Order: sequence, then structure tokens, then C-alpha cells
Amino acid sequence: MWLKDDIESLIPEYSTHQVGVGAIVIRRKSKNHATTTTYNDDDDELLVVREARNNYRPWKIPGGLAELGEGLDEAAVREVYEETGIFCRFVGVLGMRHTHAMQFGRSDLYFMCRMEAVPNEDGSMPEPTPQAGEIEACRWLPLREFKKMVMSEDKNVGHPMMAQIMKVVDQSFGMERMILPSIVPKRKPSPLYHVPIRPDDTTS
Repeated sequence: MWLKDDIESLIPEYSTHQVGVGAIVIRRKSKNHATTTTYNDDDDELLVVREARNNYRPWKIPGGLAELGEGLDEAAVREVYEETGIFCRFVGVLGMRHTHAMQFGRSDLYFMCRMEAVPNEDGSMPEPTPQAGEIEACRWLPLREFKKMVMSEDKNVGHPMMAQIMKVVDQSFGMERMILPSIVPKRKPSPLYHVPIRPDDTTS
């Protein structure tokens, strides 16, 4: 509560933002490319979904809103599993979109996360299963098909934000995540997301 009657309240209306995550989960089909840092459009596939409603494009990446107290990595892992049944692990953050006047009139922070699917015990990659009531279909889509769709000049097909993220995917593994202690007494450690630090950038 704002206690001063003679000064207009400076407390922001709760809450001002919601946090969403989208997961870029790529399956490498060729073992020859499994150890490289770049992907192959002809061999590799992207995990995509089609929602049961409100679809603006034929396919989209899995994702949703983070829950209160949930980290970006935890939210991305949970959303992928809920929507597709695929277990995955967090690799890094590829980019972030900041949009206003979204759901409930709030602003939206949307983080695109690079993820890696966890293979079955026999080494094979599991097939996705759509979430009942929420997801109409999900599949591994050839990476070249997704890029062709989002980079299309057709306004009914193209997706400017995802087109840019696909360019980032080709060049970087994204921002790394590390856990740092807080200088505030009794406050829990927090994750810091940052671009990779090259050895020659460190100071002694």
C-alpha cells in the first residue's frame, strides 16, 4: 500500500508483466552432424505444434507462460513435455521479445530457448504426442520446411520474429545460464543469462 496522501502512488499496478517461453527443440537425424555446433537443414528436424485453437500459422514452436517462481529453463522443459510428451534439457536463451497490451492488458516478456530432446534409453528419439484438449497435432518438421514457412514474404505464412530467430539458430547457441549468489542477505541465488565469454575477454 502507498501510505503518503500528498504524493501520487509510485507503486506499479500488479502485475505489469507476464513471462512466456518458446522452445526451439531440434532433432539431429544424421549422426555425422551430432557433434557440430551448426544444424543441417536437409537432415535436422524441429519440434512443432498446432494448437487446438487460435492458430495464426500452420505450425509453431511449443511454449507457454511461466508459473510463479518458475525459472525460464524449468518453464521451457515443462511446456515442451506438457504439449508434446518430449523430455528435453535447457541449453540457452536465443532471444527475447518485449510486447505490450497483451493478455489482461499486461506486457509480455517472451524468451526463445534452445533445448535438446532427451533420447530414449536405446538411443532413439521419442515421437511427440499432442496434449489432449490443448494441442491438435505435433510432429518433427524438417528444419528447411519451417524456415521456408517463417521466412516467406507471404504475410499469411511468414513470421518475422521466428525468421530472425532461425538466423540466430544458425549462428549461435545463445546466451548461457549460470547461477549467482545474491548480495542481499537471505535472498536465494538467481540465474544470469549472458552471451558466451571468450577466453580473451576475461580479466585477471
